[in-house]
Amino acid sequence: MSPAEKNDPLLESTKIRATGNCALDVYIYGTDMTKAGCSDILVNKQKAGVYTTSCPAWSDGGNINLDYSANSQEAELNCPKTYITATLASKFLCWGIEIPSPQESGENYSGTNTVEAVKDDLPWP
Repeated sequence: MSPAEKNDPLLESTKIRATGNCALDVYIYGTDMTKAGCSDILVNKQKAGVYTTSCPAWSDGGNINLDYSANSQEAELNCPKTYITATLASKFLCWGIEIPSPQESGENYSGTNTVEAVKDDLPWP
């Protein structure tokens, strides 16, 4: 991707499966993307959202802006409890990134996003 570009629509990249005995939400944490000698791509230029069918356009999606300067963000995943182990209940997260402009071009920017599963609040879906 080049400066001023973003992936549109958002991309499905993380499938959450409920393998235990409860329904799930997730906490999401992130860091800025960095590259030696270049400006950082701040984490608030990334988006995430929880969807059950397909990933939406950038403007319609990403109900979680990944600005983690203070705290993690809870995503109301509401992945139901699995009742039949042969068919795991699941939902997926869609991700996107917008490259600022101006921004130094090049490969090998690195950063970390972490998704942590947590027990959903009752009543479970």
